[in-house]
Amino acid sequence: MINMEWLFWLSVAVFLIYNTVIIMRYGVPVSLSETFYLMPKKYGKHIFLMVFTLIGLPLMIFGTEISPETFPSEFAIFFCGSFFIAVAVAAEFKEKFVEKYHIAFAMICAALSIVWTGFTYIIGLVVFAFFAAIFIPIGLKTKGVRRNRNGDLRVDGNSKTYFLELICFFGLYICMMLYYYKVLI
Repeated sequence: MINMEWLFWLSVAVFLIYNTVIIMRYGVPVSLSETFYLMPKKYGKHIFLMVFTLIGLPLMIFGTEISPETFPSEFAIFFCGSFFIAVAVAAEFKEKFVEKYHIAFAMICAALSIVWTGFTYIIGLVVFAFFAAIFIPIGLKTKGVRRNRNGDLRVDGNSKTYFLELICFFGLYICMMLYYYKVLI
């Protein structure tokens, strides 16, 4: 078996670097999807698609490789990565036609991250609960930044969606790492 651990760390690194750059440049976004609109139009779509693919594809390959060969585990992580890439393909969620698909893809991706954990590393659900206890209050209190229709940045509402997405990613990353290194198994 080929060691694919580097794929996991590539996904983690791209996720952390992308979020750090976005927050340092624009502030805390309303959601990960909103980061598409925060970047300049000239190259933002290409960066968004590249970054989301570099997060989702390695995660999908690594997760499929380490998952038990059971229906829910392999299915969940494969489609979790697939739907995350689909979120990037349907990036322009403020367009009426794209909106429903984009939101559906994002919600399925989030749900599948929890399904994978539940069927593969049940102890990991405690990790999700831990991150939820930390990030939900922060997300409700943190003002989110978005671009309005005129293209101006504005602080608008809270960042609860962004922090819910962080719960899913941090929870999944931590659980995959613990499962891979056979911690508490």
